[in-house]
Amino acid sequence: MNYRRRANVVLSIVFLLFILVSWAKHLWPGYFLLRLCQFVLEASLVGGIADWFAVTALFRKPLGWPYHTALIPRNRIQLINGIRAMVETELLSESMIYQKIKVFKFFEKIIKAVEVRGEAEFLADRLVTFLAGLKGRLSADKPAEKLNSLIQAKVQELCLSEKIFPYFQTLLNRQEFDQWLDERLEDLLVYASGSRVHYQILSYLENLKERQLASGGFLQKTLFGVFQASDGVNFEAAADSVQTHLILTIRRLKSPENALRIRLKTQLEERISYWKKDKVTKEKIEEGFKQLFRELPLEDYLKNEMEIILSNWQGGKSTRGESLKASVKPFVMHFWEGIKADHKLQETLDEFFRATLLQVVQKEHRLIGEIVQETLEELSDDELNRFIEDKAGNDLQWIRINGSIVGGILGLILFILLNFAYQPLLMGLK
Repeated sequence: MNYRRRANVVLSIVFLLFILVSWAKHLWPGYFLLRLCQFVLEASLVGGIADWFAVTALFRKPLGWPYHTALIPRNRIQLINGIRAMVETELLSESMIYQKIKVFKFFEKIIKAVEVRGEAEFLADRLVTFLAGLKGRLSADKPAEKLNSLIQAKVQELCLSEKIFPYFQTLLNRQEFDQWLDERLEDLLVYASGSRVHYQILSYLENLKERQLASGGFLQKTLFGVFQASDGVNFEAAADSVQTHLILTIRRLKSPENALRIRLKTQLEERISYWKKDKVTKEKIEEGFKQLFRELPLEDYLKNEMEIILSNWQGGKSTRGESLKASVKPFVMHFWEGIKADHKLQETLDEFFRATLLQVVQKEHRLIGEIVQETLEELSDDELNRFIEDKAGNDLQWIRINGSIVGGILGLILFILLNFAYQPLLMGLK
């Protein structure tokens, strides 16, 4: 039973008791107790009706009475403005919000909330859910296009020659270059020792023979045939000899004191120094590098790779085919533990959050009042009445109940004063 119904029940009971006692007093007019009850109930009924009228007059016109009733609908503009001013200047004033924000530890609340939900396990689940849903919300076309545009713009801004020549000069003077050269020479040695190189040398010698015979005279062809028949010209042995000589040359190049190796490094240094100063060479390198990137189908490659990644994520797999959660969980755990241990970072983030919120409050504090005002203005008169009754209706109905109670008490006091003080006083004066 709500309080309005209780107040109506109380008023109805008082009214019925007043009718019943009045009828009984009419039948037995001499009974003192009946006169007392009628007087008290009459005062209680008057108090209850008066407070019912007053409370009802706040929202509507009781019994159709038009004068100074329906106060809330009649004064809705002033009421709404008053509520807005109260919210802006008292309930949610700038100074109060500032004080709350300045002492609020955002990251501490975030850490506690995540700890309750399972810490890194919870974060990994949320991240996997987010990544798995990206394919349905994100097309690879636009990200690939934007990423390609960004890369192309950065490449066009990049001055490669200013970086590559100093890098090569530094590399030549460091031990890493000799190590790199030794590794390449070792690869070349393995390749030169193979049967493919022997076959290529042999093919070259035979082609050379054919060209010499084709351009030579009868005597030259005859002599060459005699030498070959007598095994004076053996191309297999010649190819073996050339290959062996090539292998020995490569092995000698691996020695840091090798003259050819030293000469090679010296010539490289000279050419790099020359290219570094030569404007034409630098321009050709820049243009060639940029032209290469312009002609590369980079956007299609990026789009294809992003489609593959998004499809894998949607299926709960990483790019390596593993479980997506198993792949991201170690990174999430490392990230989360690092943040928890880094109190300086937490304080920095708190300061950032606080500064951002303070700026928002400073610039947009008026929006609080505007939102309150717009929300209340959208309500009809009946909706505004219900809104206020929902918030203060119980207390207002208690006013009605108290009116009946206080009226009855005052009626009892007045009855006692009239019958035991005022009337005896008048009789004494007579």
